[in-house]
Amino acid sequence: MKKCPIYFLFCLIIVFTLIPSSAFCQQQKNYDKELRRLNAKIDRVRVLVDSLEFNDQLLLPELMAAFKQAVKSKTQQDSITLVIMKRINTLSNKIAMLDNQARFMDSTALEIYNKLVMVENKIVTLTSSYNEMAKLKSGMPVSSEPKFNAAKYKQTYMESLGYFQNEEYDDAIVGFTDLVSSDATNELADNSQYWLAECYYSKKNFKRAIGEFEK
Repeated sequence: MKKCPIYFLFCLIIVFTLIPSSAFCQQQKNYDKELRRLNAKIDRVRVLVDSLEFNDQLLLPELMAAFKQAVKSKTQQDSITLVIMKRINTLSNKIAMLDNQARFMDSTALEIYNKLVMVENKIVTLTSSYNEMAKLKSGMPVSSEPKFNAAKYKQTYMESLGYFQNEEYDDAIVGFTDLVSSDATNELADNSQYWLAECYYSKKNFKRAIGEFEK
């Protein structure tokens, strides 16, 4: 009977000794499990990093090649653009030169035309003077000189037509009216009559324009 308390005490000591040991074992298992999970996660990250490095090694040459090609294309495009700009500049200079030449030729042609008109007027004047002198010597009556000779008629016609084109209708009307009234047989008389009517039509004087068209 005396041994029972001692035995009971001994059992309690063993129980209290085993309980912490069991808890410690369970905690150790949890630590090991967490450590394995972390190691697995680290391994996955390492594999992912290795994969990315491998992809970078594969893609980097392609990216560098594409970049070099883009730089080369840009350089070629810039050179082509420069050539085109130079060509455009050259053509612009040629166009400007041709325009200046055309203006010079127009002014030269106008000057030549004016000189020809002057020469023609002098010829007509000299011819008329010669005919008058011949008539005076022969005793024939001398007819009065017409207001417009052929050259002056043509010159006045061109001037009046220029007034019409510049919308200076009043000056054009004066010129065409003089031409029509001075010599109705001239080859430009019908044209003068037509443009006279057009002048009145452009001035919206339709009644007068119809009257001139009917002449």
